[in-house]
Order: sequence, then C-alpha cells, then structure tokens
Amino acid sequence: MPATERTATETTPTAPPTGPPRRRIRRATVTDSQRISPHVQRVTVEGPELADFDPARDGFGGHVKLFLPTPGERVATIPTFGPNGLEFPERASRPIVRTYTPRAFDPSTHRLSVDMVLHGEGAASSWAARAQPGHVIGVAGPGRGYHPSPDAAHLLLAGDETALSAIIAIAAAVPSATALQVLVEVPELADAQDVASPAGATVSWLARGDHEPGALLRAAVVAADLPSQAHAWVAAEARTVRDIRRDLLDVHGCARDRVVIRGYWRAGTADHPDHDYGD
Repeated sequence: MPATERTATETTPTAPPTGPPRRRIRRATVTDSQRISPHVQRVTVEGPELADFDPARDGFGGHVKLFLPTPGERVATIPTFGPNGLEFPERASRPIVRTYTPRAFDPSTHRLSVDMVLHGEGAASSWAARAQPGHVIGVAGPGRGYHPSPDAAHLLLAGDETALSAIIAIAAAVPSATALQVLVEVPELADAQDVASPAGATVSWLARGDHEPGALLRAAVVAADLPSQAHAWVAAEARTVRDIRRDLLDVHGCARDRVVIRGYWRAGTADHPDHDYGD
C-alpha cells in the first residue's frame, strides 16, 4: 500500500520538547532547497524548536541526525526518547534516518542549512533531490565535534565530499598562528566550495573522476609535506580513513594522539553508525 500523505497539523506536538538538548528531536520545516553543485543539495529548515540549537556546543564539525519523510509523505514520523531508546507512534511509518554535518545555522532566525550529497538512488539523497518547502523533518544533536588545538603549528584537514561541511566549520575555527593544509576529494571540481580560515590555509581539490573513492585522497596525504608534529583530522569512507591514519603514523611519524579520524560512511552500508571514531 502506498504511503499516505500526512499534514503538519496531524503531527504538531501540543507542548514544546523537553529534556537535555542531545536527547531531543526538534521539529523543523523545509523553507528552501537548492542544488548548489552537481552533487550537493542544500536543504534549509526553520522552526522555533531550533531556538537552543548550537552546532558548536561540543566542538566544530559535529553531526546531527535527520529524520526524513518517506516517499509519498511530506511530514516525517518523529520519535521521542524513552527509557529504552527511540519510541515511535503505533502504526506510524518509520522515517529515513541519516547523519549529516550542519553547513550553517542562524540563531536569530532559527535557520539551519545542511548540504546533502547526492549519490545514486540512496533513500536520503533521493529525498534531498525532491525536498520542497513545507516538508517537515526531525533534527537530533549536535553530536561530538573537533576542537583545533591552539598550540598546533600545523594542522591537516582531509576528507571527501561528505566531510566538506565539517572541514569548512573546523577551518573557520583554526587559530591564525596555525599553518592549515586542506585536502578534499570531490566527484568533480565543480563541487568545490570556499574554505575560509583565520589561518594561512592551503587548499587542494582532488577531482575523483573514475578513481575509486578515497584513492586520490590517500595518495595526496602520503605525498603531503607534513612535519611529524602535525595534527590531523580526517573524515571519509571508513576503511579509507583507517588506511590514512596508518599512513600518518608510519609515513609521516605523526603522534597517535594528534590524529583524529571519522568514518562518515562505509562502502556497501546504507546507514553507517555516526559514532565511528576509528576506536
């Protein structure tokens, strides 16, 4: 049976959400959706429940979990946190749940923008391509982010297109005294975005083309001119970032406690856990 379209009125809560910010799923309404590059759709949502949202609460480039409408619906089923985890209304359809990094947030308007990578027929990317003003989603988080060390003389930020929003957020927080090197692998150069930072940043864009995802990124990290005292933050496909961590430790001699990796996705897995810190 096809999904039945629901209206916002049918699912609007009668009272504001309560509980700690992390244990809350905020309701937000799509106000804009634009293709900003060949492989990225920027979806903007607003809502009063985002009033206390702070994307930098626990570091920069932290993730949010989005609860998205299923095909044929305009309003996502938004669960609540119970004693045993997420609780859904009876007989309600389960939303599409995926993890992203906020691209921008305006606290004065409660407006949150998220860049969603379009890659084939994935459930979330398919929703992003058809997202329209009036669609209602849930937003949970933010989760753990990254704090650039004020004492780092050199910092490497490396990742693929899924990490671009996080890289942009972290770069903006890097102290001016740090030499910042940024390596980003994207499907094509038209997917590049501006990476601004108080630091003296060198940004290199790697157009993937027909190469295997992560191959160019790893090769660029191995070839990079990095001092052994460098700090590094790397996010991309899970196996790739683990290989890159070994390269940073073995090839460049970086200290283990100065290398942070994030497995944002895993080849062959539809919804990779958002807590893959390479532990």
